[in-house]
Amino acid sequence: MQPTPNRLGLGLRPPLPSYGQGPSMSALAQQPQMLHPPAFVPPQQHKQVTLFVGSISGGITDSFLNQLLSACGPVKSFKRLITPANKPQGFGFAEFEDPDSALRAMALLNSVELPALEDGCVNKKLLIKADEKTKAFLDAYQAQRMKTDADDQAHKSAQEKVVALLNEINRTSQEASSNGLLDKEKYVIPPHLHDLQEATCPRRSAGS
Repeated sequence: MQPTPNRLGLGLRPPLPSYGQGPSMSALAQQPQMLHPPAFVPPQQHKQVTLFVGSISGGITDSFLNQLLSACGPVKSFKRLITPANKPQGFGFAEFEDPDSALRAMALLNSVELPALEDGCVNKKLLIKADEKTKAFLDAYQAQRMKTDADDQAHKSAQEKVVALLNEINRTSQEASSNGLLDKEKYVIPPHLHDLQEATCPRRSAGS
């Protein structure tokens, strides 16, 4: 008597050849997309960069520093060292989410003078610096990167935000001095920010 050919249940059928051998179904499904990859983005563009932030004037808060640093681009973290007496020290470390933001911070914030907001302290010029390894990476990154109009716009926008924040902290210092809370210190905006000073400081125009 001949066996009936279609008596086997579905569960007894031999496995399909693609299971357990060769690429998975999901990998096969993605193959057409791999033929047209997205525009190439250099991996360095997504590299996080840590900069040293030093020479911070007395009384300048972490909140203000975060605003100043974030004006240059996204900041993942800003960590400031604390003295044993639980007082913020005059330096810390800022981790930017991309090299472009770190480069803008070095260009716009290094040597910016911040007013002392703590009695008995003097104005200091910020020090924004990369260590040797980071500086070598940033130099190489800058050398291979093509500058675009979008980069110029981002730099200009960051510059405007920085000047606005500097003017705000300057007013705070002046108000404290006027109220006799602080010895008045001269506030200086560095030369590389002067081109925006008049546009953002109408009070300083001639005749004011």
